Amino acid sequence: MRHLPKSLCILGLAIALVGSITSASVAAEAVTVTEQCRLDLAERLQVEADRITVEKTEPVTWMSWALGLQRPGRAYAKMLVSGLRVELDSPFGRYFYHTGEEVFKYAGPERMWSNSALYLEPIKDEPNFNGNLVQVSLLGTNPQALLAGVTDFAGQANGAVLATRRTSRSGFSLLYLGPEARGEAQALAGAFEFACPVLAPQGDQYAVFFRPMVGAAWAVERGALEGQPSTLPTLPVAGRPYALAWEEYMPLVATVRTDEGLLRFRLVEKDGAEGWEAVGIMPGDEPGFSALLNKSFSLVIDGSTAGDPPRPVTRVYTEHFLGAQEDIVVLDNFTMTGVEVTADLRFALITGKREDKRLTYTVDLYSGEYWETLPETSGPVKLLARPSHWEPALKG
Repeated sequence: MRHLPKSLCILGLAIALVGSITSASVAAEAVTVTEQCRLDLAERLQVEADRITVEKTEPVTWMSWALGLQRPGRAYAKMLVSGLRVELDSPFGRYFYHTGEEVFKYAGPERMWSNSALYLEPIKDEPNFNGNLVQVSLLGTNPQALLAGVTDFAGQANGAVLATRRTSRSGFSLLYLGPEARGEAQALAGAFEFACPVLAPQGDQYAVFFRPMVGAAWAVERGALEGQPSTLPTLPVAGRPYALAWEEYMPLVATVRTDEGLLRFRLVEKDGAEGWEAVGIMPGDEPGFSALLNKSFSLVIDGSTAGDPPRPVTRVYTEHFLGAQEDIVVLDNFTMTGVEVTADLRFALITGKREDKRLTYTVDLYSGEYWETLPETSGPVKLLARPSHWEPALKG
């Protein structure tokens, strides 16, 4: 939140208290606030101000001093606040700002709102240690409860969620929440334990590691969203679940952690029967990300050390095929524990630790801007390919 040099008069409720103002003064204040937004964005993006243009200003009345950008766990004065929703254009795309009396708030790039983040909010005295699954924007605003009573969760490529719910000390349910659903989930299966659930690309089947009872080995189960699940052939080795991948033009791939390392197996059909075929040993399981951007450059996100004495850093950079590297963002004194990237390779959600504090950052891979999405949380934070929730506002 930034303070402006002039006040933008509160309309609506405030008019009844302090009287009317002329349309000319409203226009003058609007020019002032949009100019402040424009200069702020130029500073954030490190570009010249004349490269930022005002595309649209929409008068609105916000329902509280959150100005339509509420953050989890914070309280805001409940009153009608007149302001603007400002849309700016830049070399990196369109951006939003929300304004109110003497303040404006950065609402992030437009494309950011096509995705969101998920985390678990603890439930006090919950006997099975379940929490509430909450969706927030990648900016860390506009929380919306998606599902109550969840132990773990995995966002899917189509915006759906597969989650587990502890039902007793010796049992879990596997749940499916559709791409646009909230509140009511479909129970898919029950077991002593589940891990790494994943949907098929078509969104009509799922696969998951499971253990049917205490002491049993891990197996893989596959099922339709409508129908009974079936257990797949036994994996060739015993190990702990690490990942399941089910891509459109590839078979189901299971990765397990063993004493030999991370072993991968793909599901194949031979002589009319399914079985697991060894793919090989994966490299180390240090968190990181790498993807080809074009024929010459790759996007890389990894952890390293720097300085004397050495301290952890997380680097986001491009790498030329000849080896030259150019940093996009360097998170200093930060140990990455996980990273997910949106399907369009525009944003990276990076989780990790700075000293003993767990933090989550979102990095705009185009502009190099980054911000803290969530402060310290007690559990994982994961990416969800589902649009964020806009808080309602009255038309001005």
